[in-house]
Amino acid sequence: MTFLAPMAGLLAAGLTLPVLGVLYVLKLRRQPAVVPATLLWAQAVSDLEANTPFQRFRSRWLFWLQLLALGLLLLAVARPALEGEPAPEGLAVIVLDRSASMNTVDPGFDETRLERAKARALAMVDGLAEGAGDGVAVVTFAETAVFRTDFTRDAGRLRSAIEEASPTDQRSGFDRVAGLLAGRAEGGGPAITAVVLSDGAFDPPASRPGMGRVDWRYARIGPEGEGVGDGNVGITGLSARRSIEEPGRVEVLVTLANTSAGAARARLSLSVAGVAGALATRGVDVPGVSEDGVGRAEVLLSLSLPRSVVLRASVSPGGDLVSDDTAWLVLPERRRLRVLLAGSGLAYARAAAEAVPGVTAEATTAEQLAAMGPADFERNVEAGTGFDAVILAPGEWGGVPGVPTLSFGASWPMEALRLVGPGESPRASPVLDWDRRHPSLANLELGDLTLFAPGRWVAPASAQVLAVGLDGPVIVAVDDGGVRRIAASFGVGRADTDWPLFVSFPAFVDNALRWLTLDPGAAGRWVRAGATGRVELSPGEEGAVVSWEGPERLESPPAADVRGGGLFGPADRAGLYRAEPSEAVLAADRVQAVNLCDAGESDNRARAELRIEAPSTAGGAGATAGSLGTDRRELWPWLVAGAVLVLCAEWGFYGWRSRV
Repeated sequence: MTFLAPMAGLLAAGLTLPVLGVLYVLKLRRQPAVVPATLLWAQAVSDLEANTPFQRFRSRWLFWLQLLALGLLLLAVARPALEGEPAPEGLAVIVLDRSASMNTVDPGFDETRLERAKARALAMVDGLAEGAGDGVAVVTFAETAVFRTDFTRDAGRLRSAIEEASPTDQRSGFDRVAGLLAGRAEGGGPAITAVVLSDGAFDPPASRPGMGRVDWRYARIGPEGEGVGDGNVGITGLSARRSIEEPGRVEVLVTLANTSAGAARARLSLSVAGVAGALATRGVDVPGVSEDGVGRAEVLLSLSLPRSVVLRASVSPGGDLVSDDTAWLVLPERRRLRVLLAGSGLAYARAAAEAVPGVTAEATTAEQLAAMGPADFERNVEAGTGFDAVILAPGEWGGVPGVPTLSFGASWPMEALRLVGPGESPRASPVLDWDRRHPSLANLELGDLTLFAPGRWVAPASAQVLAVGLDGPVIVAVDDGGVRRIAASFGVGRADTDWPLFVSFPAFVDNALRWLTLDPGAAGRWVRAGATGRVELSPGEEGAVVSWEGPERLESPPAADVRGGGLFGPADRAGLYRAEPSEAVLAADRVQAVNLCDAGESDNRARAELRIEAPSTAGGAGATAGSLGTDRRELWPWLVAGAVLVLCAEWGFYGWRSRV
């Protein structure tokens, strides 16, 4: 409740309350009168004996009734009003943010921002007049946006949709909300009023057709003032990688963010999930907010972890958002790969493959490869059968197996991919340029090697050109029906190139095999909340429904891909999830780590305004969503009516006391 004219009420009280009090303590002025006796006038005589102009206050019902009536009138003068949520009018959408930052508990509150947003949304629904407006819908969003109800006047349905909105540790996908509502408004129907209950911790949405027909209203949930709060220190990045030279040595990189105005001292702890004690702890000074944004600090830790583990990173004190205080990472042992080398002229390639830790290479002839069927390539890690990849020697192959391939001077029937030979007058060629961003060529130097008589690839537009020679592409990466393939237009014999003499060649073979087989190898893995991850299914379990037990129970029917994989997620909450039944998933994938790890959500400062770009302002500064405001209901008419009733009661009581 608020007072619209508090000073007027105080002034009136200062003038009238003393007058009422004085009227009840002043003595009456009496006229002298002669009476025959004072026997019946004892009270009057006692009053006359007092010489002061005031008399002692005596409690009377009339006084308290008059004081109550005066108090009600004074409150009416101050104009009290009840503040409530304004009910949406016309065609309206209540947009409820349930992203990770809405799990913040602000100073002075016991509820999270999401709980407060739901309370405000329910108050809006309660303010709906029966049958008023053109209808209201409820949309909730985190990583994705969903219509929980269509447009309706049924307050019960709206309340149920709001109450069922659950918290998540996902990122905010407000751009999807904008697309959802703009698409609905663009259809030519009436304009939409969108009431966004959020802390505004997301980037402005992209401009799109239909945005101009949505009247955005921002109901901020969070402390008053721009960027006000106790601040938050959270984990925004976690990665780990095994050393290639020493696979038992692991380097872990943790990124911390700080939304406080000043620097914060935090304690970072790294441990094995489910095991007491810490592997390492560090005190970290994280800078505060600056003109460049939130403060960040990176911590690099080197650990000895020869076996597969689940790492747990935690920071304390974290602040008012707990979702980013902890992160997990699954660090597998480097998977052993079985590679089949087919054809002749691959001596250098075989030596390079066998030099890679965890790779077993076997050779076969072209005839033997042609006689092999799909079952011969089906990989069973635990049984040690099948192959993860095939390296093809130069020549024309009638077909290639349905597993990833690394080929040198080999060609095979594939639509839009054709190898053009060097011609009658071959010439030596350097590598003019190469894709340094591709994982197979990362950190490699190819400028010094020579290709003696390379061909060139005529590749489809979807292919990735990895290296270019004098006549055109010499190394390409293609997706052949869901199977990755890297193809070089030259062989790797002494007459083909001097590349095997450089250290970049075995590094390329290692990188290429890891990329082709989707092997995380040296890297740890986790899945962001709201995203999906790929898991390897056990042989014969391609149609199994896998359940995942963790902070929530997930049931994800595996969408089998061409390599027999399945899907995990998406999960709402961060934490560790374990497969049930575990036998349905290969041992390396039976535990999945889900994290927030998002700098935008860790920056949980409530935004003062919501920036929206409509098509008319595309490329400009955009527009600011209007404030929702409040619905004020003044109470003074009820107070005046109450005062009149009290005065009527006072007059009735006075008449009853004065009867003869």
